[in-house]
Amino acid sequence: MYCRKCGTENRDEAKFCKKCGSALNEMTNAGSEKHNTEAKKKKSLIWIIVLIFIILAALIIGVSLAVKNKEEKSRQEYVNCITEAEKYLTELDYENAEAMYLMAIDIEPKYSDPYIKLADIYLLQEKYAEAVEILEKAEKNAEDSENKSQETGISVSDKKEEIKNRGEYTWVVEPTIEADDINYVTDEDYSQKTMNGINLQFISPYAVIRQGESLGLINLDGEMIGNLDYKWIGAFHLGWSETYILERTTRGIEGFTTYYLEGDTVEPALGLGGGDPCCYSFYWCNGLHHVDEYYSWGGDVKAPSEAIPVRMSEELYQGQTESNYLWWRNLQGGYAVCKDGQLITDFIYDKCGSYSEGLFAVCKDNKWGYINEEGEIVIPIEYDSSWKKNIEQYYIVFGEEAEKEDFCYAASGGYIPLVKDGKWELRDISGKLIILPGVFEEIRPVYDGKCWVKKNGLWGVVELESESQSKEGDTKEKTELDSAIYHAQYEPILLETQNQYQESYGSNYYYCFDIDKDGVKELMVQTGTCEADYMYQIYTIREIDASDGKTFEAVYLGEVSGFHSSFYADENGGTENYIIRSSGHMGYGYVYHVFIQDGKVVEQEISSNDNAEYYANEYLLPSLEVSNYSLLN
Repeated sequence: MYCRKCGTENRDEAKFCKKCGSALNEMTNAGSEKHNTEAKKKKSLIWIIVLIFIILAALIIGVSLAVKNKEEKSRQEYVNCITEAEKYLTELDYENAEAMYLMAIDIEPKYSDPYIKLADIYLLQEKYAEAVEILEKAEKNAEDSENKSQETGISVSDKKEEIKNRGEYTWVVEPTIEADDINYVTDEDYSQKTMNGINLQFISPYAVIRQGESLGLINLDGEMIGNLDYKWIGAFHLGWSETYILERTTRGIEGFTTYYLEGDTVEPALGLGGGDPCCYSFYWCNGLHHVDEYYSWGGDVKAPSEAIPVRMSEELYQGQTESNYLWWRNLQGGYAVCKDGQLITDFIYDKCGSYSEGLFAVCKDNKWGYINEEGEIVIPIEYDSSWKKNIEQYYIVFGEEAEKEDFCYAASGGYIPLVKDGKWELRDISGKLIILPGVFEEIRPVYDGKCWVKKNGLWGVVELESESQSKEGDTKEKTELDSAIYHAQYEPILLETQNQYQESYGSNYYYCFDIDKDGVKELMVQTGTCEADYMYQIYTIREIDASDGKTFEAVYLGEVSGFHSSFYADENGGTENYIIRSSGHMGYGYVYHVFIQDGKVVEQEISSNDNAEYYANEYLLPSLEVSNYSLLN
């Protein structure tokens, strides 16, 4: 205890202070009273502090519960908006779907999915500027904008780039045509192609339009030939031309049921005769073979000049079945790509379409994609079947619908229609996205820069603005070469051709012309022995870096047919990025555009006729014998 007077500490039992002698009892009682008072104050303070903590904890818990309830309510409102938006979307009510997605974004601006879905709505309405604008808002506000959406599988930035880099198109025929389908039939032109070469659609200015069980033909201007009077339409080869055959439900006024398309007119089929069918069906058995080798008349058939799909057989065809074609068709196992008698790929594909414009449609595990003739994947194997192809292509019966199989369209006009998870898109043959997924309900193959599309349940035609054919050269930096470079690079090719053919078959010819308007003239050299097998191999010259500086080399780009062909500049005299090939024989004429895309020669059929009118213009390209190098100057 302490002395109240002097503050000295004393023993608890002491009665007097050891220092000043003052009595301690009074001070103790007074000190105890004071101590008790202070203790009570301390206890009161402790309870006050405890109470404050309890109140604060209650407030925190209350605020937390309120925030949580608000977040849950907000989240539920967000989910409800998304649900409502999706419902409106299935009803094609884009206005209300847009409103609900915008409301969802107001509630939860940090999620990217509503922005992407809203962009898709704008795309469906072809409002591309609005789609880009909403995605730019997503980049600013959405926390997951750089991540791929679990629902859409694409990030905001990737989606925006897709839209900004899309191709352009204009409507030629507004979507006003009612039809269950507008499509193309299976190619049947085995008069000029191998059986390996017709696993693709017959592409024509006319498509087959179907309404119920009735069929007709419609052109890319939306004009029909006659009415929906036919129960069956297929392709058939007549002489050197392929055309449509049409079977009526009842006899026409001429008394016929079978008709064919001649030019722009449907004519009665008085008698249908084809040209000599090629019909060679190639397969692989320790090398490339065809089924007609078994017969004495089969002869030594040269391997096709273009790459083809083949299946493998453990044995050669030796008359095992009555029909060599059926034996070939029923071969089992996978497909490989073969070129010049050599396998380019292994037998790894479940199905394989025919070579078209540098690409093959291939199928693995029920997914489709496209490879080039070197076996390289150009379009990933991740798409669904886009077309139904006839299984039977040799024994077709007029008027009887053939059994069909799931397949994919071949490239045509420089483009490929694709479908994945029900959404159609269009890419060019380099793989660039031209028409974005979901803009149209269906898309058909391109012919002469136009294609059929389905929008809001109705069919129309769009025309594509083709950078690859008409605009690519506008932005190219032109390279001018000296004549010495042309002689150094092209002369050896001409000399080799001369040595190969001239002694036995006479002179072959060549052209030297700048096809793609990049400042470098391409060499087109004729190979083969006669009109039946003439081909034109096409080369260009490229600058390369070598250890001793820059140098040049001739590069092979591909080949086109030379069958009864003449070559012309375009009708402006050589301003466009293509040349024209006119092929005519026995009254049948074809016109093609030949252009260069992604380092490969691409040929697009523009028109055909069977009225003995062969195309020509005033800009015939000059040609010389391969022994005369004057065009290289």
